[in-house]
Amino acid sequence: FDKKNFANRLVKLRQIKKLSQVDLSKLSGIYHGSIAKYERNYSVPDLINSIRLADALGVTVDLLLRGENSNTKKRDSINSSIIQTFY
Repeated sequence: FDKKNFANRLVKLRQIKKLSQVDLSKLSGIYHGSIAKYERNYSVPDLINSIRLADALGVTVDLLLRGENSNTKKRDSINSSIIQTFY
């Protein structure tokens, strides 16, 4: 996880959606001051706020945090193994 890249990605995604920090705050339920701190690389969101931001921006958490979507084949293989463990 690269904090600086995350901050830049958050700014870009917000701008692509044509949202202000206040708009994103309203959509995500996260205080706009926190969003400003994330974008300035002063702090990073916790898991819950990462999910809220991703949902508000219409992207996956993986894309928001890492800049890429997870490998579908790898994910499906792992999910299949987990499901088999419980059934």
